[in-house]
Amino acid sequence: MPGRVAQVTAIAILWLAFLVPVPNALAAEAPGTFTVVQCPLKLPAGLVEGRDLTCGWLTVPEDHSQPDGPTLRLLVVRVSSLGGAPRPDPIVLAQGGPGGSTIDGFLPRLRDKPFLRRDREVILYDQRGTLYTSRPLVCGEILELTDRTIEQDIPPSEADRMSVEALIACRNRLAAEGSDLKDFNTAQNAADLELLRRALGFERINLYGVSYGTLLALNVMRSHPSALRSVILDGVVPAQSNFIAEAPQHNARALRVLFDACAADSDCRQAYPDLESVFYATVDRMNATPARAPMRDRDTGREYNAVVRGDFLISGIVGSLYITDVIPGIPRMIYDARDGRFDALGRIQSLLTFDRTMSYGMYFSVVCAESSDLSVEDLSLDSLPPQLAREGRRSVRSLGETCSRWGVPDLAPELEQPVRSDVPTLLLSGAFDPITPESAAQEAARTLSRSYMFTFPNTG
Repeated sequence: MPGRVAQVTAIAILWLAFLVPVPNALAAEAPGTFTVVQCPLKLPAGLVEGRDLTCGWLTVPEDHSQPDGPTLRLLVVRVSSLGGAPRPDPIVLAQGGPGGSTIDGFLPRLRDKPFLRRDREVILYDQRGTLYTSRPLVCGEILELTDRTIEQDIPPSEADRMSVEALIACRNRLAAEGSDLKDFNTAQNAADLELLRRALGFERINLYGVSYGTLLALNVMRSHPSALRSVILDGVVPAQSNFIAEAPQHNARALRVLFDACAADSDCRQAYPDLESVFYATVDRMNATPARAPMRDRDTGREYNAVVRGDFLISGIVGSLYITDVIPGIPRMIYDARDGRFDALGRIQSLLTFDRTMSYGMYFSVVCAESSDLSVEDLSLDSLPPQLAREGRRSVRSLGETCSRWGVPDLAPELEQPVRSDVPTLLLSGAFDPITPESAAQEAARTLSRSYMFTFPNTG
């Protein structure tokens, strides 16, 4: 079931924009065409179209091996440099997920952090299948299931079965609407980015990828190295690893960092003694006797008194580790859960549960192409706390059932090999990151001859 892997995307979204249909006048554009249009989205306050940015549609082949076949359109936002003479190589941003919207996630940050635009143009584009494209692979079926069942006490095995069925219903609808899901993968995504560079007329770009966006950037380094002046990989997913298989271990490592940090701090240790024991005991109690948590769909205003089990506490705390500003408050959230209070966790989980910007059809099209043969036997769970091991098994079983019915071919084997490159590369990690830790950056850096790593000690 999606959730932990995509949480960095969902939590980071600061506001909800509304997609305007792609104008029919663009329907006949040839692949590689970039057409400037009025921005079809709500801009953050302080950013003015024409002064700060322009928008356009990039037309790409649905399948790059068939350039004369059907096409897709991707929204591009060009945010202007604040300097009088911008440098010739822009910064291009690639969001994670897979399935997150680069435009929705990063445009507010360019308003709040103007130094990013100091002397270069910044280019945002939504990857194929995501929110601002001609074929967003959004699964409303998941929200419909949530609305029906969130206040019901449903056994975990039945909840997993219902989730898989909702996802397959989404998959079948998307296919019936004309989406060929085999074309929504990292290889096609990398080819789109190269077409974007050429369409905008840049000799080279500086590519910044976060989470899944780092895997995309690595594949661009493999396939189009001459197009890149430099690369920043933020929260690294090495091409040769399987982040789904490694997720339970990475979650456990991040929780260990949290528990150790609290134990090493006198104020935290005094206020929240035995934090680790309290956390796992609360997970066990909630699995034995489910609790209730207030949750709110901010788009509809509807409030729920949700039934929550131990997996709610695990995913809520692990998800909170993504958010640097929230990390100092996590010990209190654990103790609040012990005492039956879930206000803070309910707010965080509501952002994920009712997110309408994440394209889960894109997520599973990418992940199933890369993890279709993953099984519980592939997981290294013996050293993990039993609560995390149990959730790891559930997640992989659910993924396996979904991928067995998703119907996309496996990724080409060469794309699962380490990327060897001499493109200057900066690899960034956060000490509390629960899914893309420093060890993953080290793995990728081994074959990047001009790379530099840095781990932020107090960030998610």
